[in-house]
Amino acid sequence: MKNIRSIIVGIVLIGAIFSGTWIVYSLRGHTFQRQRGASKPAVQKSRIEKVRDILGCVLGGCLQVEAIPDENLDEAIKLLNEEIERSPNSAEAYFLLNRVLNTKAYQVNPFHDPGGEQTQLRLEQQAKEAIKQAYRLDPQDERIWRIYIGDVLPRKEMLKELQKKIQERPTDSSLHSWMGWQLLFKGEDIDVGVRELKQYVEYYDPSQEDEVYFFKSVEGYARVMKEWGRLDDAIEFLEKAATKITTETYQTEISKILSRYKALQADPDRYKKWLKELEKYRKEHEQQKKEEQLKKEGKGAP
Repeated sequence: MKNIRSIIVGIVLIGAIFSGTWIVYSLRGHTFQRQRGASKPAVQKSRIEKVRDILGCVLGGCLQVEAIPDENLDEAIKLLNEEIERSPNSAEAYFLLNRVLNTKAYQVNPFHDPGGEQTQLRLEQQAKEAIKQAYRLDPQDERIWRIYIGDVLPRKEMLKELQKKIQERPTDSSLHSWMGWQLLFKGEDIDVGVRELKQYVEYYDPSQEDEVYFFKSVEGYARVMKEWGRLDDAIEFLEKAATKITTETYQTEISKILSRYKALQADPDRYKKWLKELEKYRKEHEQQKKEEQLKKEGKGAP
């Protein structure tokens, strides 16, 4: 199950909730300032551009995101608050504020930082308020819409909105990926989740999604299928994905994964035993979470 959590962290850090590609818009309003003795105007970056520089990979484009120093995030928050004061109808400023606050919350260690849990909750709530404002100002912005329905709406409403968007754009692979992951990871409707993820592969467009990210997503999704007892589907899913991959390195990697899965398929008793052990772990993990919650509420055993 640690592997599953690592997949989620990787996806959340990429800046795709769930497996979409962020669209980086060009910025207007450069301020030019003539320097003494210079023949050409020097460009002074706007607040928005400075914040984008600070966030870097958080806005998408990298598979691994380095931790951002707190002082840099605090500077970004200061710049964005100044921008919002100057331009209160800037959806972009609120969107970036959400990204900064969520990044700062993610980097808090609730177990080791003094008051870490309260700080994390406060930052997450502030991030939600920022994306609400961004959505109110520009509900058509795809980046804003994705975060809004994922972080603000109740789960039932989020899935309903996502399904509506899939009906509008049935060949958008990122939407199928998001829906499939939501259903499969929670184990709510595994049949539909598997079907959505197969459509993700079917409609995969290398011009819209990096092949490295595609491979890592496929690897993670297949693993979760296997963990829910859908080994046959996982193999079919990987075989289809293999036809979409052109990089030799990832062709080799996906062949290795397929070999392992097929070996497990050929030994159903071993697979059943593995699933039984996994189910035992799930139950123990859920019980531990309940006990921790009771302790927080002051209802647990002393």
